[in-house]
Amino acid sequence: MIDNESKWYYTITWYTQGNKPSFEEEIQEMAQEHIAHLCEEQNLLLKQIEMRSNSLKIKINSSIQLNINKLVKHLQKKLPAITDLVDEEKTLITTTSGDLSEKDRRLEKLLNSVIDAEYYDMEDSFTSQLEDLKSYLLAQKLSVIEKNDQIFLVDEEALKHEINLNCFACTKLYKYGCCCGSPCNLGPRNKKVFDKHLLNIEEEVKAYDEATYKKILAKGGLIASDGSINECDGHCALLVEEEGIYKCIAHSYALKRDIPIYELCPLSCLMYPLEIIELITNKQRKLLLLTSVVSEDFAHRFGRWGSYNTLEVELRCINKKAHNDVFKEEDYRPVYKVNKALLCHEFGSTFYESLEEVL
Repeated sequence: MIDNESKWYYTITWYTQGNKPSFEEEIQEMAQEHIAHLCEEQNLLLKQIEMRSNSLKIKINSSIQLNINKLVKHLQKKLPAITDLVDEEKTLITTTSGDLSEKDRRLEKLLNSVIDAEYYDMEDSFTSQLEDLKSYLLAQKLSVIEKNDQIFLVDEEALKHEINLNCFACTKLYKYGCCCGSPCNLGPRNKKVFDKHLLNIEEEVKAYDEATYKKILAKGGLIASDGSINECDGHCALLVEEEGIYKCIAHSYALKRDIPIYELCPLSCLMYPLEIIELITNKQRKLLLLTSVVSEDFAHRFGRWGSYNTLEVELRCINKKAHNDVFKEEDYRPVYKVNKALLCHEFGSTFYESLEEVL
């Protein structure tokens, strides 16, 4: 196949099981021979075969959309020596289209089967806006990453958008910044961890400002039974001031005690402007949409944080063109790179490597 005819790009990555031996040279040679033969037989362009001690990665280009899962099963059937070694739950498949005019038939079918949507790590759904969201997604350039039975939809442009989350500088200028108004909820998983440390965190708030601590107690404490964090004086009750800088006491507490922040703090606070939405199909299968709320239109219609117009801040953090001496141009990085630690914590380092592949 001539490369400029390629419209579809696929990467298949197999990983060995932890207790299995690594791919030996004999197996590597056999795999290369079979894969090369299959690509020639099906008029596919074999771009790369990368063998490591614990993984085998294949990159294939095609002029037509493939049934990639069927192809993977066929390869595994033809290569039993590899199949015996790999951990199928770690197998990763990525699909990217290089032609926006080319419809992704499988993606359309998946999105048409979606009957509900929820924000990741929250129990809030927005079924009323579901059809609008599906229409929006069909107009975007989405890549697909499959890990075992989990499907991720990757909004490429939104995740490549460059940001500079200089939050400390922002709170000097705008006091509470994004932490004003109604705080984010703790998800069920993190609430269990938070509850174990609640009394210690309350004592830290008291040490910073006893008067504010008493106000918080009068409102029912830091956190309500449903996981929602209470508000105090127009901002999140977890926000404390130190030398003119406002910071999250839960974040600070976690760092001091080597507790992973992604297990104690609300994920909704940590992930901004990354947005993760669970799309539930009519077969109760969950698709995970990875995108970002860097546009006011998307934020207002679909984002968990709502419209930016309610914030009295300039939002230079998500607008590189508005860079200045504080929000320096060279400090802006893509959304997915800024959130690397969170994505690795939630979905694993091998998933993040696949995400880098498609972006």
